[in-house]
Amino acid sequence: DIKTALKEKHSFKLVYRMVDAAQNEKWVWEQGIGIFASNGKLLTLEGFVIDITERKLSEERLQYLANHDSLTGLPNRALFMEHLRLALMTAKRHQRLVAVLFLDLDRFKLINDTLGHGVGDLLLKGVADRLNICLRRTDTVARLNAMNGTVARLGGDEFTLLLTDIAQTQ
Repeated sequence: DIKTALKEKHSFKLVYRMVDAAQNEKWVWEQGIGIFASNGKLLTLEGFVIDITERKLSEERLQYLANHDSLTGLPNRALFMEHLRLALMTAKRHQRLVAVLFLDLDRFKLINDTLGHGVGDLLLKGVADRLNICLRRTDTVARLNAMNGTVARLGGDEFTLLLTDIAQTQ
């Protein structure tokens, strides 16, 4: 933090988000040092501010791609496993149940082989959309608020649904 750095007469480095006059979000990297008079009074700050918005957006995009299926936009296996771990911890803490449903599309290979991969991709996207629509409202809220992975694509024609906050097995 700048105050501590100035108090201790050290340089500072900051990365932060700001909104410019046109209401555009910008990420900046600021680095500087205080210039002090002989009596210890701060005279000025010297340093620089660099717009790193493009770099930050690229990092966010890479993070998204590392955790989501490129075809459907659903969370991938890695993100699903993390969400499952969090859901199990939360369920244990609140003495609730969690359900994991696995869905595998029968004869999907036949569709790809006879109608082509383009049609197969459309089918996978359609299944992903329908699975999202079929969720209970509470699952959707949990997905939007924290899980963002109630429905996941594990790969190929395999999907999972993570249902949380279940009171009873019935």
